[in-house]
Amino acid sequence: MQIGNKLFPYPILNRTKNLSAYKTSNFYFEYDETDDEADFVLHNAHYVLQNDELRDLVANGKAEVKLLVECSPTVFRENYAITEEPSDIRIPFGSLKDRVVISCFMYAKENITCFSSSDFLEDYSGYQFDIDKYSILAVDDGYTTRIEYDDTIDDKVSSIFLIISNEDTDVIKYRNQGTKIVIDVPSDAFTAYDTLKTNEYTRNIFFGLLAIPALQFMLQQVQVDMKVNDTTLDDETVDFVWLESVRNAYKRINDNDLDDSTFLKADVEVLAQELLNKSSSKALDDVFGIITQQQMEALIDE
Repeated sequence: MQIGNKLFPYPILNRTKNLSAYKTSNFYFEYDETDDEADFVLHNAHYVLQNDELRDLVANGKAEVKLLVECSPTVFRENYAITEEPSDIRIPFGSLKDRVVISCFMYAKENITCFSSSDFLEDYSGYQFDIDKYSILAVDDGYTTRIEYDDTIDDKVSSIFLIISNEDTDVIKYRNQGTKIVIDVPSDAFTAYDTLKTNEYTRNIFFGLLAIPALQFMLQQVQVDMKVNDTTLDDETVDFVWLESVRNAYKRINDNDLDDSTFLKADVEVLAQELLNKSSSKALDDVFGIITQQQMEALIDE
């Protein structure tokens, strides 16, 4: 949401000086752009506000500052509450691609009456303004960055799974198909999965419910087979072709090879979670976030 030179019926504090209705006040946001294996990270994101009247509005809970991240190619648009204290904002790489616009704005959380500032430009000096709830008070149109994301990254491990609808079962089952681990899902449940599988907010939930238990089960089968038949991982890869992807993922995460001894000693419950980006614990965070958001929206609608 870039305001640009849009006109407002009341004074706006704009980072761009020739668009600001304030003489010396400043408003802008700062962050350090970093990334890790899974996320685009706005490190130490915070805003800087130099205006006593606007600061009082925030301090009294009448206004709030949001950081807005928009990506047209992926139709991603999300805002994040920020303060003057630095904090990290993490966005999955799969949500962003090519041109990403990051901006910041302050808005009124309630109707504000008789607002004025000693720093208004001469045209507004001495006047008081009634500000409606959700109206913009300050803005920094921000920056445009580009995300060069290889969308095959998410598939390097998840490509070992084949999730199919199975009308003949009312429980989830796992089986080896050589190149992939097949996950048989009851037809009704599969419909829900198929509808939401591309939703960023449910990705970890589906991995936690489907992929991690399946991978854990199959890795355990490989361990048993190696111990009973005195075979190696190389031997097992003949029948469990997807093991090669697992070994590649392990090396990418740990920077060393998954050898026979390490694998046989491994706790497959932990190993499966590590290989799939700890999606089980992240799924709990996502469920909490979804429920919290729904509760907030319900309160707003009341």
